[in-house]
Amino acid sequence: MTKNFDFKTQIEELEVHVSFTYYPEEPTVRYYRDGTGHPGSPASVQDVCITTVINGYHVDITDVLDKLGFITEDIAWNELEGLDDEL
Repeated sequence: MTKNFDFKTQIEELEVHVSFTYYPEEPTVRYYRDGTGHPGSPASVQDVCITTVINGYHVDITDVLDKLGFITEDIAWNELEGLDDEL
């Protein structure tokens, strides 16, 4: 079951809001009754959006962070660490 997450955190010294969708791991199914199967897939995060407030306006800075070399998916994964009970 997918879950949407929202976190407030800091990147460098900047307060940011991180939102994303978490997709849990899908197990491998070797064979269904009809002879097909499913290879499974690892857990993933998608639709990562990182915003901050500048002069009272919410600004999406996801693309800027990507261009500066930040891996926005890693930022989302870091926020999930320690939340095993919620996943």
